[in-house]
Amino acid sequence: MKKNIIKLYFDIIKSNFAYLYCCNRKKKNIGYKEYSNFKSYPIKDGKIIFYEQCPWYKKYIKIYNLKYLKLNDIFIKFKPLLHCLVKF
Repeated sequence: MKKNIIKLYFDIIKSNFAYLYCCNRKKKNIGYKEYSNFKSYPIKDGKIIFYEQCPWYKKYIKIYNLKYLKLNDIFIKFKPLLHCLVKF
């Protein structure tokens, strides 16, 4: 999501005094030379219950029968995920 959309989501969450659970990559490309950075999410306005590398994250995922790639199975390595729970 673009930064302005992320801000709108957080504005809605904050206005409802809600909990937010977020699990995402530390940094990801969201467009031409534009990145979304987990650490820049506006969670500091709330009470952070936890903020850490995701413990159930798996380094690799095995995908079977990708016909369009004509492979029986492949392994895809993911970059580390962070997750947090915040009360606004």
